[in-house]
Amino acid sequence: MEDDYAFLWSEPGWTLRCSRRTDHRMAVVFGGSGATVADVSRLRALVPRLAERGARAAMVYLGATRLELGLVSASEARRVHERAEALGLRVDDVEVPRVGYLPVNERTQMCLLIEDDALSRAVVALAREHGVPVVEEASDR
Repeated sequence: MEDDYAFLWSEPGWTLRCSRRTDHRMAVVFGGSGATVADVSRLRALVPRLAERGARAAMVYLGATRLELGLVSASEARRVHERAEALGLRVDDVEVPRVGYLPVNERTQMCLLIEDDALSRAVVALAREHGVPVVEEASDR
């Protein structure tokens, strides 16, 4: 595999663009007795996929103490917080730092996109071992 990607450290211009961002793992949290009918109604206003499924399907959340919203970007987390607050819902939010590297040739303005995550990590590790320079990008914070 190393030979397949040797151009990254043998050809001029290649760098690793490092992007750092913070995603958010979010959940709506309900009181001790769980979600009420009013909570489920507000929840449907907050979460579009629940609104699309209809009121009857959303009632499965009655009594739930928590609904995971998943991993979202920082900008989406701000929107969820604002909307949840306006609806009177409480949101649990855990920051998840992310670091990614993209091989970019600064001379040709070409990049190498490797869609397989494991292969991408391996190629980036090899490139760093061979001294390919890392260029930090501005974060989303």
